[in-house]
Amino acid sequence: MTNSVINMMTINSLKLSFSFDGEFVLLSPSEVVKFFEVEDSFKTKFYTMFLVESGSGKLIVDNEIHGLKKGRVFFIDYSQVFRLTETEQLRGEAVLFTRSFYNLIYTGNRKIKNDTAFSHLPSFVDFSKNDLANFRTGINDIKKEFSQPSVLSKEIICLLLKASM
Repeated sequence: MTNSVINMMTINSLKLSFSFDGEFVLLSPSEVVKFFEVEDSFKTKFYTMFLVESGSGKLIVDNEIHGLKKGRVFFIDYSQVFRLTETEQLRGEAVLFTRSFYNLIYTGNRKIKNDTAFSHLPSFVDFSKNDLANFRTGINDIKKEFSQPSVLSKEIICLLLKASM
C-alpha cells in the first residue's frame, strides 16, 4: 500500500451507538464509506463481510487491489490490512464480528469450524443473481435479529453467520 501508516481498529473504536459488547455490529451503507474510506490503511481485530450493493471503487486488501461491483461480497479476514479508495456512489453493507463472537456456539459440525470463519473462502465472491438473493436473505435475517435484540439474539446471529459461511 502506498501509505506507510497502518492504524489498528476494533469494533469498539468505531464508536457506534450499539454493538453486541464490541463483538458484533452491522454497518449501514453510509457507515461503510465513513469508516473504511480513509486516507490511512488499517488492520482490524475483527472479520468483515462486505456486500457491495452499487457504485464503484477499489478495495485494497494486503496490497491486493480489488474492484468493487454490484453483487460482489468480500470476506476480509482477521488482522488483514485494508481500505476503500476511489469510491463513487458506493452503497453496501458490512457485517463485522470477532473470533469470540463467531465461536460463541459450537455446532459439532465438521463443515462449520470454530475460529476459522473465512479460512476456506476466497477474498471475494461474485454471486449469481439467485445465489445473491439467498445470501441477502441470510443477511436480512441477521439484520432483523440485530435490530430487535432479545435474550438469545447473540446465539441466533452466531448460527446465522455460520450458515452464511
